[in-house]
Order: sequence, then structure tokens, then C-alpha cells
Amino acid sequence: MVDEIATVNVEPITPKPEETTTLVSAHEADKDIVVFAQDSVGVRMMQQPLIEWMTLKVNDEEKELADLEENLAIAKKNKLATKPWQGRVSRQKRKVEYYKKGKLALEAGYWMVPAFPADTFAVRTTKSKPEPTVHSWASSAPDVKSTNPPAGEGTYVDSRPLVEQFTRRTWDKEKQDWKEETKFRPSELDTTPDFPISFAKPQVLDATGRAMALKIFDEIGILPYRTQRRGDPMVIGKIFRKEGYTTHELNFVICWWIDTRQL
Repeated sequence: MVDEIATVNVEPITPKPEETTTLVSAHEADKDIVVFAQDSVGVRMMQQPLIEWMTLKVNDEEKELADLEENLAIAKKNKLATKPWQGRVSRQKRKVEYYKKGKLALEAGYWMVPAFPADTFAVRTTKSKPEPTVHSWASSAPDVKSTNPPAGEGTYVDSRPLVEQFTRRTWDKEKQDWKEETKFRPSELDTTPDFPISFAKPQVLDATGRAMALKIFDEIGILPYRTQRRGDPMVIGKIFRKEGYTTHELNFVICWWIDTRQL
């Protein structure tokens, strides 16, 4: 049974001009900016500069992609090596999609926050099966990872795959006999992500469902972790881009709530 929540509409506080602490500092050489805020008005004022920056970033990366695709076409036409260009085109496409998804999230009204660890429960993927790895324990099966598809593509699945138990027979050379071992392997993707039931308030589920319907975020998680019973939880949407051994990520607040019974 889900507890009822008494919601309160809080009127925004309008501070004096000198009390609004929002900073947008531009680096004209590379078009980057730094945004800073320490009150609710400042957070709202950060949104538009970030959208404008993300728009410029998408445009710049799309121009770079067009140049790389043109070079790839020239290489093919002149029967030159195309593998290096194909790799660069693939990487650039991922980069374009990364910033496009960030722009969509900002335009949808989600607030960008610094990246921090979250307990992932929903992963967007284009795969239909988990990786067929074999493990000695069911809990050792790895979590599902997002394929970082473009916005609107893929399906959200639970971060933990469904696991099946099987018996593996191997030949024991010393005993000259068959040895049987119980093993586990991921069998299916769970298409019903398991939102932590202790946090399952109607408004939270609704906000999370609306975010999932947009298919922008690669992963959705919560803070604090499910093993931590107390705290003021937040639902976080994450967008990822891998470049070599480095993973870049954008984090957005989907919703958060405060239960005064825990204060």
C-alpha cells in the first residue's frame, strides 16, 4: 500500500537583484561557459545559457561530422584506406548524439547537475539479449549497460538481467571422470525496471514514467542507494559518451522529494 502524500505548492521567493547569485562566464576562444548559482532563482536562470551553449555545441559537432563524412567519401572514391576515417566518423556520431540528448533534456526542463554516483535501476538499450557470460554465483552476473542509443530509440530494461541456473560438465583428467558444476548465466533482459518499492510514491513514479517515455536518458537511478534506508531521495537521469578509456556523462534531476518524518 503506497502512502498518501500531502503536496504543497511553494511560491517562489523573489530575491533582490543583489541577492541573485547566478554567474555565466564565457570563454570566447572555445565558446565554453561556466554557470554558477546558489539559490532557486539562479538555478532557473542557468537553464537558458546552457541550452544556448548546447545548441552551439551540437552545431559545431555536426559540422565536424559532415567534414569527416566528406573525407570518408573521398577516401572511398580514390580507393584509399577508409578504416581510420570510419572510426572517426563513428566516434563523431556518438559525440553529436551525446550533445543532442543533453539539449533535449534541458529543453524538456530538466536541471543539469554535476555528475555523481547513483543507484541505477533502468537502462536504455537496443539489445534484445544480455551478454552470455558464465558465473559461479547468480549475483555475480554483471549489470546491463546502456548502448547509448539516439534519443527515442531503444527500450528501458532493469539494470539486473534475468539469470538462469544450469549444470556444466567438464572432464577431470586426474580422476578420469566427468565433473558437474552448478553455474549461472544471464538469460533475458527484464523489460520491467524495478523501481525501489520503498520510494514508490505516486508522484515519483509518474515523474519517472514521463522521463522514461521521452527516451532521452541512457540510465535512470536514485540517490541514496537502495541499501540506505534513510535520506531525501532524488531520481537522476544520466547520458553517457565513451571515448577510449574515458567516460563523459551529463546528469539531470528528474525529481526529488523531502519527507519531514525523516528530518
